[in-house]
Amino acid sequence: MPETKEPYYFVNEKIGVNDLNAYLSLFQFGRGKKAIGEASTAYLTSHESAGWIKKELEVPRIIIMLRNPANRAFSLYGWMVMEGYERLTTFEEALMEEDSRYSSHQFRESVDYFWDYMYFQSGLYYEQVKRYQEHFGPELVRIHLFEDMVKDPLRVCRDIFAFLGVSRDFIPRIELHNKGRIPRSITLQYWVRKNMRRNLPRPFMLVPERLRRVVFSRLEKLNKQFGKAPENSVESYGRLMALYRDNILQLEELLGRDLSVWYDSSI
Repeated sequence: MPETKEPYYFVNEKIGVNDLNAYLSLFQFGRGKKAIGEASTAYLTSHESAGWIKKELEVPRIIIMLRNPANRAFSLYGWMVMEGYERLTTFEEALMEEDSRYSSHQFRESVDYFWDYMYFQSGLYYEQVKRYQEHFGPELVRIHLFEDMVKDPLRVCRDIFAFLGVSRDFIPRIELHNKGRIPRSITLQYWVRKNMRRNLPRPFMLVPERLRRVVFSRLEKLNKQFGKAPENSVESYGRLMALYRDNILQLEELLGRDLSVWYDSSI
């Protein structure tokens, strides 16, 4: 796995590595190794990724980890506000804006990766998983549930190792990373992220760029530090699960697997 965990090469958006040679160079250290790979989550929601991967790579193995879609939607919103990409200050407001954002060409052009703002739609897994199975066949697509990973991470890892044809005896170091945090001010976090990448008003431009970045980075960290752990509402969770239920049932039929761990669970 390269240091750049999510290079996003197989996505037609304004993010990630855009040049094939630059993408392949990420894996130079892996020459001669039995298995190499990367973990760009956008490949699941991006409509073009599966076909593009099949065209560029010979026989890749695809690993997809799915989480309860309502919990995942809220988690994505929490990450977006934590990192300063989302300006809307409540999850409910972001869900209400989703349809208008989806139909707005201007909005699509103004953001780095459009699907990150589709909190509900990006959790409609049936179409996404089906796309990969149709391109690669079920035998090359391994599906795991996030809930299983939390419950027994070593068992899931060993199954993945077997799928990749590497040693199942390796014991990975399993740690919690990137823990969610709602900033004290979502508006400030959005402002900092936006202005770190643009020309600021003249008074700010008088400050050397390196110092500006240090100050902005410190502001961003303090805003997270004095924030709070994300907490979804029972009402939002229930509404989302009602909307997801049919899609989950379709996914059950596609995978031949019981997913009641999702729709029988509470927040």
